[in-house]
Amino acid sequence: MAETTKLLRCGRTITLSGGLKMKHFRELLRAEAVQDLEAMYPFFARLVKAWDFPGLNPTQPESYDELELTEFRQVSEAIGEHLRGEMEAKN
Repeated sequence: MAETTKLLRCGRTITLSGGLKMKHFRELLRAEAVQDLEAMYPFFARLVKAWDFPGLNPTQPESYDELELTEFRQVSEAIGEHLRGEMEAKN
């Protein structure tokens, strides 16, 4: 799986790698549909390998609760772009 590093609009960087099996992708979409953000965190933690948010570990789901709302949205958007890129690479 390709590793990508993105610069977020907030000035922080995020490194993503890997993808999700369909079972997990469906669970992520279900959590997103009902706006259960906490249920999304474990999937984000699988994909985000590194970031430069001080004192927060992206592989720990509880770290996502410590992000500012705008930061969380930017991380979420970067994850969506990464997953779309993974799908396109496989076609």
